[in-house]
Amino acid sequence: MRFTNISARENKVERWVARWANRQSVGYADGAEGALRDLCYGGCSSGIVRELIYTKDIERFYLNNARECEEIIELYEEEVGESLKDAINLKWPESRVWPTIEIIADKLAQEISNMKKEETCQTLF
Repeated sequence: MRFTNISARENKVERWVARWANRQSVGYADGAEGALRDLCYGGCSSGIVRELIYTKDIERFYLNNARECEEIIELYEEEVGESLKDAINLKWPESRVWPTIEIIADKLAQEISNMKKEETCQTLF
């Protein structure tokens, strides 16, 4: 399964992650969901997101998407009731970009899973 209508996504970072997942889907039997699940499992620090390995690339990403990154992190911190600064041991800019990508990857993987469940239910009834 691949993401369609990416331009309708909520923000630039979500669109970026959806495009990344679509590009990676070729190597996975379960498509974009498999790529997203691998990202969630190993995190950006594993190197799975090749575009965000080097500090200069991470800095550029953050500078181009700072508002969205901070909004996503703020919403996540409110949801879990804990500051990411206390939970992770990364330096800037990794401490802002990598968690943002991982939060969005988890959201999108859940979205695909829910879509599959809906399709299964529609098929059954």
